Amino acid sequence: EYGNPLRTAQIAYPRITASGGGGLDPIELPVTRNLAEQENLIITHTETKFINEADNPEFYRLSVPYYSKTYEVAGMPYTEKLTKEKFINKFEVLQEMPYYQAILPSYEIKKLVSIQKNYFYTDDLQTKLPLGQIAAHGLPYQSMQAAFTDDQLNLTFGTNFYTQYQNIIDNMSGYIVEDDEINSGQYWWKPSPRQKFDPEKFFLPVENIDQFDNITQIAYDEYCMFPVTVTDSLENVVTAQNDYRVLQPYRITDINNNISEVVFDTRGMVIKSILQGKNGEGDTLQNPTEEYDYDLFNFINNNKPNYSFVKKYINHYVGVPILTENESLPSPLERSQGGSIPPYIEEYDDFMPSYIYTSGLGQTVMTKVLAHPEYIYGQGYLQGVRWIGTGRTVLNNKGKPVKQYEPYFSATYEYESEPEIVKTGVTPILH
Repeated sequence: EYGNPLRTAQIAYPRITASGGGGLDPIELPVTRNLAEQENLIITHTETKFINEADNPEFYRLSVPYYSKTYEVAGMPYTEKLTKEKFINKFEVLQEMPYYQAILPSYEIKKLVSIQKNYFYTDDLQTKLPLGQIAAHGLPYQSMQAAFTDDQLNLTFGTNFYTQYQNIIDNMSGYIVEDDEINSGQYWWKPSPRQKFDPEKFFLPVENIDQFDNITQIAYDEYCMFPVTVTDSLENVVTAQNDYRVLQPYRITDINNNISEVVFDTRGMVIKSILQGKNGEGDTLQNPTEEYDYDLFNFINNNKPNYSFVKKYINHYVGVPILTENESLPSPLERSQGGSIPPYIEEYDDFMPSYIYTSGLGQTVMTKVLAHPEYIYGQGYLQGVRWIGTGRTVLNNKGKPVKQYEPYFSATYEYESEPEIVKTGVTPILH
């Protein structure tokens, strides 16, 4: 409909093995051990409905989804590749199984696993429109996800469960029990939080209302660009101060009046961050909690991933103590280790450094963190600095991890790609 898919099917065929598993002809492949899930045909089928008013000259929205339901299909034969026509003809005659019943491999059935419906505000933003209708502004009112059926709850808690506890359920559970306007049957719906919009503030959300009618209020700056205060139903307030040059908040005060602040460079990247208590105690911009530096040309200059360098200071700034003539201030490592300091390089004496290397897609490919020096019994600490590097993460074609190798010690903070280094130890295999 107007280029939008009304029905989609995702099909995962069984894995082909040397013995011809999956109902297809045997082929010459090495013998492999399949998991039980890999030997089954797995199909999900989704139906979606859209709002379109092609005959209304004042309607300027195209294909707004308002209802969808998804089925799991089981038991369908797979001796050959399924075509669209074959699947649709077979799907229409399949018996529908209740959601709470287990699927048996020998049954050819379809099971409804999810229903979602979306409601939209009326023109005056006071209430919701009937399902399948939308106003000119197109602002969402609420989404609802089917959670239970009466039969499912009666089977678990006994017959007439809703009738016995209707007052408690309607007023305290957060669920909405009502019929589905499109799919026959009564469901227990899990409603999403809803928002209230202010037309005088360019239709920005000014209230968030959860399933139990608790209200969180949002106040904006004079330009209606950024929120400056957020007040929850218990009157806890979070405030923000914004940097209009980089269009981001730079100072946030939480509900306990603790402060988090950052400093941006000319590129809008964070170079310092500080934490302060409610009375101003803690770090300052001159003595920050963390500092950041970036090399965005490492790939161009050295053919290695770009990285960020993080200096996380070991102690929060508390001011300079008053010392007598014969006293000296111990180093942070001496304070943290009871006076025993290993032979670190002096530049790493008061902070913990780390290097974070990223790929061109913004994914972290390696992290190097300063490690404690190696200690040999009877000899003490060995000289030199060593680092802990994260092992290689292998991703599949969907960008999901399938292997994660173990961390390892390294003598350098530089990025390393040699398989004998980054693929050490054992790794779990993620399916």
